[in-house]
Amino acid sequence: MLLISSIVTPLGARAAESEPPLKQVSYNSTERMSSPSGKNPAGEDVPEKYTKLKFSRNPTATTTQIREDAGVNKKIAKIVFYRDGEVVKTVPVNNQKFQQSTAFTGKTIKVKSAENEGNGTWFAWQRDAEWDIGNTKNTDFVGRSWWAGKTGRWEFFNGTVNGKNFTDPPAGSEGIKGKQYEEFPGKTVKLTIQYKRDQPFYSEEFGEIFDFKEYVVDNRANTIHKLNPTKPSDERVKVLKNSVVRDETNNLTGRTEPSTEIISFVYGQYLDEDGKADPAKEDIRDLTYAVIQFVQKHGSDGYKYEIIPGTDKKGEIGGEYNPKDPNTQAMTFYYAAYNYTVYSYSYQYPDSYRVYTEDGPPPTTEPDAACTIEDGRSITGTKMTPEATGMIKADQRDRQIFDVLQGIPTSESLYGSVLANNYLYKDKFQEKVGVCTYNLTVSQTYHFTWTPKKEAPEPDEENP
Repeated sequence: MLLISSIVTPLGARAAESEPPLKQVSYNSTERMSSPSGKNPAGEDVPEKYTKLKFSRNPTATTTQIREDAGVNKKIAKIVFYRDGEVVKTVPVNNQKFQQSTAFTGKTIKVKSAENEGNGTWFAWQRDAEWDIGNTKNTDFVGRSWWAGKTGRWEFFNGTVNGKNFTDPPAGSEGIKGKQYEEFPGKTVKLTIQYKRDQPFYSEEFGEIFDFKEYVVDNRANTIHKLNPTKPSDERVKVLKNSVVRDETNNLTGRTEPSTEIISFVYGQYLDEDGKADPAKEDIRDLTYAVIQFVQKHGSDGYKYEIIPGTDKKGEIGGEYNPKDPNTQAMTFYYAAYNYTVYSYSYQYPDSYRVYTEDGPPPTTEPDAACTIEDGRSITGTKMTPEATGMIKADQRDRQIFDVLQGIPTSESLYGSVLANNYLYKDKFQEKVGVCTYNLTVSQTYHFTWTPKKEAPEPDEENP
């Protein structure tokens, strides 16, 4: 038996042509483009199909210059860009070569860093033997027994937060060696503290298949503020009640202060050395931490320790304070801890493209040419002296209140002014003149028309 197998193409149909190969899209280095890599939370490598995806923190991005050449007698019909296999842009070309960059608007991917807790924070007060009630030696807090470093990250507070009234708690008193000392600080304070973000960014679209690196997450202040309002909510930030905080510096632990109440929550705000918003960096945010402002009552709930005098005269923290055997030198610690979630965007871009080609017009040839080139006129110019002048005078300009040549009073300000030519130059321009002769081959078709032969007329008197 003879078996015959054949493939029949229906009349009018064409067999499918194979697709051109996929090529990777490259972007300018300023776009900070990145692809997922490393391991996911399950400890597995990120699947290969995702390692080719492209993400950036910028909402728009431009590719490096794409250089494609279809070759002789061919042309590029179009270039098609893909994002995760989906066509996002088609660029018509209709030329043998393509050499240009292409701009894109990224696909917005919402990302979230959830359940950030960090290690919590602590605040300490110190009491000294010379700081009895009513003393004048506690220079920062005259009359008080307790002192805390004035770093600019905290201040005294009396007011209402979230409907709760915050006034100073009782400080109490205790007699030690014939003097009266405050038992506790007895103050309500407002603190501004940075809490580290310790959880990666993930998206709902890709789940936990891979995380988004910090440098591909939008850090513009307007984006961060829109997604993370200053007014706190339980969904975004929570006070961890009765949570244990470890003070690595002093090797101590304690539970969070129960009176803690959040005033505001600002993700990534840059702070100056006084703990205030840094105006020089108001347009961007630091994605590594959140700034939480809160109040606490520093009263009897603190963790109090006695101070043992040391050889360096600074002393060191001893055991827990024993009120039955009081010590004038003591420290009291108050703790706080939070759990917070923050949001932002990343932007996904085309990761590959295909170049579609087709037959093009036949090549054209350039005619032979013979050129005779000679130098013509030349023009030169030079100005290499800056002709600089300068002056130093008293501020304000044109309203000087003293003559600097006579002397400069202490604490007075000056201004300096320097004038010079905008630029220096030395140049020569050379004119080129000549004649080019092109050898051309020209063809012309002529169409002839023939007239039939006619008999000549017989001569007569008028036409002899």
